[in-house]
Amino acid sequence: MTARKFIPLKALAICFFFACGSNTVPSTIIQPDSMQTLLVDIHLAQATVSNAVLPIVQHNQRMVDYSEAIYKKHGTDSANFRKSWEWYSQHPDFYEKVQEKVVEKMNEMAMGK
Repeated sequence: MTARKFIPLKALAICFFFACGSNTVPSTIIQPDSMQTLLVDIHLAQATVSNAVLPIVQHNQRMVDYSEAIYKKHGTDSANFRKSWEWYSQHPDFYEKVQEKVVEKMNEMAMGK
């Protein structure tokens, strides 16, 4: 009977462990502050490219060039960005916080702050 009393306690401990672990971004994923600044740069690049009067092929190449420069600036690469993007898309609570900061920063930039 003693062992049965510990089963719910073990289950609770396991749930607590996983719940606590879900409050952090894994170290292999771009961290929220870095992801926010990276996304701001990507949005600015997209706006720049979309406003340029160029043939579509040149638009695409320019976006590739900008993206590579942005990844380099932020010390990452396209594979890590994609992996991080997928992680954030599977964790909407983190994604929403990052996007809120992106929108806030973009609004500040639009206001000239």
